[in-house]
Amino acid sequence: MISEKVKIDNTGHLYLQVSRILEERILRNEIAVGEKLPAIRTLNKDLGVGIGTIKKALAILGSEGYIASRPKHGTIVINSSPARAVDLEKKNEVGVIFGVNSGQDSFFNPYMYMRFGIILMGIEKKLREKNLHISYSTASDELRVSLKEKSLAGFIITGEVTPAILKDAERSGAPFVLIGDVPQEKKQEKSFDVIVDDDFSGINMAAAHLTALGHRNILYFASAGSQQWKAEQLRGYREALNAAGIVNDRNLEVLVSGGPGMEAGYREMLKVLESPRAFTGMICNGDALWNSARLALKEKGVRIPEDLSVVCSGMSQDLTVVSSDDEKTGAAAVERLLERITNPAWKPGRIIIPKKMTERNSTGAA
Repeated sequence: MISEKVKIDNTGHLYLQVSRILEERILRNEIAVGEKLPAIRTLNKDLGVGIGTIKKALAILGSEGYIASRPKHGTIVINSSPARAVDLEKKNEVGVIFGVNSGQDSFFNPYMYMRFGIILMGIEKKLREKNLHISYSTASDELRVSLKEKSLAGFIITGEVTPAILKDAERSGAPFVLIGDVPQEKKQEKSFDVIVDDDFSGINMAAAHLTALGHRNILYFASAGSQQWKAEQLRGYREALNAAGIVNDRNLEVLVSGGPGMEAGYREMLKVLESPRAFTGMICNGDALWNSARLALKEKGVRIPEDLSVVCSGMSQDLTVVSSDDEKTGAAAVERLLERITNPAWKPGRIIIPKKMTERNSTGAA
């Protein structure tokens, strides 16, 4: 009988707690090599969690080499100190899975998504350095890829990743790396690596650039939302102002509701321009929002950079921009995947990739 209970109020996944409880019992030789684990229903009762949680925990222990299921014999402990390293000469292929919106055309080409093309370039370059090969596929509501192919060492997931795709990936027991957070998922303990942009540093860099040029009244124009990365971006703006000795004017923080679409951004920018708010610098968070805001600016005769210095977070080709280092992101995903599948001491982590700035002629001195 296992008397230890999982902590329901813990922020970590329950199945990760269960897998660690069982792993520790194996490491302490309380369940010796060759012995059977308690039946799933027994574990379900002892640990006070659902059967699905138990099965996911056992899948992790199986993928880590501690246990194996034997027909008619149950689940057996096969190793108390498994070597998790993978022979990359035999398993010499990495799968790249691009999540797409389920409403998109089934013939959607991920190469048309600009960020993916650059991320893929970083992945391919790093794999070539390691003499490894690549294959890729798309997925919408579920993971559609064979994870049992003899040549597949692991995979990288990017694009629009849904909770369902992530659950399928975790359930597979195969090693993988996720690029970007799953929308609306709270930050919590994970059993895999996550590669993310430094949401704070990008906007902080943009605001610091404008304050260095002497701008004291800087508009922050972004889409509204409660996501953690949006809070980090706003914090980056505020801290850059504070570092420059500027008292933050909350009237210059404009969060656009209704998404980044053309109409919402255009209407909101018109309101800003028709209000008494004075500003000489502007940070626009996102290309789509900028495309709508610039229509209102042009309509009101605002010249850039003569009347207004603008920095955009995105990939605009005619503005000073802060953008994701997507090639570095792809390379980092490969490095972390290889670390996971070759290093027995690997532990999951959150790898933050700094943003980069490209200066163009959309900013000038105040």
